Amino acid sequence: MNKNISDLVPLLLPSATPEQTFYRPLSRELYNFVMYSTFGLSSLPYHLINLLLIFVIGGLVFWFTNLFTKQKLVAIFSTLLYLLNSVHSVELYYLSSVQTLLSTTFILLCLISYFVYLNSKRDRFLFYSTISYTLSVLSHESAVVAILFLPLIEFTASKKISKEDIKKIIIRMSPFILILFIRFLIHIFLSSLPNQLVYQPDFSFKTITNTFTWFTIWSFGLPEMLPDFMTLTLNLNPNLIKFYGDFIRLVFSLTAIFMSFFCLTAFFLRKKVLKSKMLLFFIICYILSLGPFLFFPQHKFSYYLSLPVVWFSVIIGYLLGLAWQTNRYFKIICLVLIAIFITISYNTTSLNKKTHWAAKRAQAAKVILTDISLLHPYVNKGTVFYIKNDPFYPLMSQEWGTSSKQAFYILSGSDAFQLLFKDPTIKVYYEDVNKQSFSANKPLFLPKDVVNFTAKFPY
Repeated sequence: MNKNISDLVPLLLPSATPEQTFYRPLSRELYNFVMYSTFGLSSLPYHLINLLLIFVIGGLVFWFTNLFTKQKLVAIFSTLLYLLNSVHSVELYYLSSVQTLLSTTFILLCLISYFVYLNSKRDRFLFYSTISYTLSVLSHESAVVAILFLPLIEFTASKKISKEDIKKIIIRMSPFILILFIRFLIHIFLSSLPNQLVYQPDFSFKTITNTFTWFTIWSFGLPEMLPDFMTLTLNLNPNLIKFYGDFIRLVFSLTAIFMSFFCLTAFFLRKKVLKSKMLLFFIICYILSLGPFLFFPQHKFSYYLSLPVVWFSVIIGYLLGLAWQTNRYFKIICLVLIAIFITISYNTTSLNKKTHWAAKRAQAAKVILTDISLLHPYVNKGTVFYIKNDPFYPLMSQEWGTSSKQAFYILSGSDAFQLLFKDPTIKVYYEDVNKQSFSANKPLFLPKDVVNFTAKFPY
């Protein structure tokens, strides 16, 4: 809020200050500075930027897949599946997804430039690839895995790799390795993971397998809220059927049909599938792109699928391309699979609109801030707000908490009020989050400077 152009350089430098928990200067500090300076608190431009990036990535998926496979039909299928995936509804609701969307954009530009360099031997494309990789790493730390895609491209695209070729690959990889090393040093000494429990890694095989499976289920278009109501062993919370029975019956049935047809198609095409180096490349890239998120079971969200869902779409698209070229019966199967995928994605997108936390919190933030603006269009500098519980708010779970606890997350502590009134000295206390702190400090405040407000939501 208080930054100007002269603050940009220190903003972009790595820092060990508590305010910078992650080093993402391009997609966070620079992006938010430009957007807030231009549009203020209007959310529409942020949503439009995310939407634009989704379409840009779709174009890059087509470009890369067409270049790499030399099969336009595969590129079309892959792009269609990518653009119609329900994960994009989450990326549009959760505006911070711009970080992974920008990272994915630059990764694909990196891969395209590198592949063009391999075919043309023009050094400027290797330079473009290096710059794109740097920008991706400055957007989101998970982009570091993209360095592994480059030698995989070489091994997949080449018929035979000699020892001399391996030496050349290492030389070509040296600038990428240097960037990775610098980013690693920044992580170790200046911007390591926060100490919160959700960021503590778990390296057990069971945890990694469980997290990988849920990410894959979300990639198929199923909703993020499923782990809250069921386990992978199909132990269901009765509320899942009670509140979402129609959705579950339709989507689970369609998913079973999709998987059956897909597996049968892969089985009948097994000779082509097993011989395909490209399909193996796409599968490995999918697994690698999920790698940075597999060790954090308490911090898994579908918006992390920005890059993995690219590879997931290409895997499905590649198999559909093989099937389409076989005979007319497989053409019908391809059309059925695409229709099922679209139906699943449409229903999940509709469900996300009603249930996803990012969508619901956006609605709640709008209601709270509108009410505050109407009741208190002007406040004194350094005003203290005390957010109380709504006695009629339903207790969904202890973890979800009361209305004041939800308001704490929705409004990001004091941030929303400080931005709304353009006053960084405003303090906001929440009944079930800061009760003791507020009581201890209350004598320091004059009664006229304390504003009581009950957190009520549109749901």
